[in-house]
Amino acid sequence: MNFGIAMSTLAGENPLALKLYLLTRTGNVDYDEAAAMVVAACELWPARAIAAASHAAEPDAEWTSPNHSTCDLIGLAAEGITPRVLLIDVKGC
Repeated sequence: MNFGIAMSTLAGENPLALKLYLLTRTGNVDYDEAAAMVVAACELWPARAIAAASHAAEPDAEWTSPNHSTCDLIGLAAEGITPRVLLIDVKGC
C-alpha cells in the first residue's frame, strides 16, 4: 500500500532535476474525470498540489490525500521541463 511516500531510487539522480510522478486515483472515477496523471515536480507533495490545482472541478482530496490517490516516482523530467501536469488519463475520453 502506498501512503504517498515516494523514496528516490534513481541512480545518479541530479538533486536539481524535476522528477516525474504518476498520480492515480484509488476510488471511483466518474465519466469525464481524471483517473490518473503524470506530473513534473521537485518533490511528492508539490506534485500532489499541482495535480489538485489542474483539476479544480474535482475535490482537492482526490489528489492531495494518500487515502484517495497514489503518487509514485517514475523517473526524471527532461531538461527544460517546468513543474506542471504533462499527461492526463480522463475516463470516457
